[in-house]
Amino acid sequence: MAKKRHYHNAELKAKVALLAIKGDLTTAQLSSKYRVDASQITRWKRELSDCAAQVFSNKKDSDLSAKEEEVNVLYRQVGKLTIQNEFLREKLKP
Repeated sequence: MAKKRHYHNAELKAKVALLAIKGDLTTAQLSSKYRVDASQITRWKRELSDCAAQVFSNKKDSDLSAKEEEVNVLYRQVGKLTIQNEFLREKLKP
């Protein structure tokens, strides 16, 4: 009989990965305590280590400025279309 696949939420993954990095408990102990395979804990630990620098990066700022620029372009386009619409409305009046 096949095992039922478990889906773990992000909070549990982060908690277990942080405990694994901290090193107070071995991977086997964490595996037993949280009922997660040891290889999965190792994978979460590696993912956390690889992505930890992104938490402090300026990527958020660059994403925000890119979104602001896109919003500005869209506002300009809406303004242009509004002016064209008003111009055509005036021309169509008898």
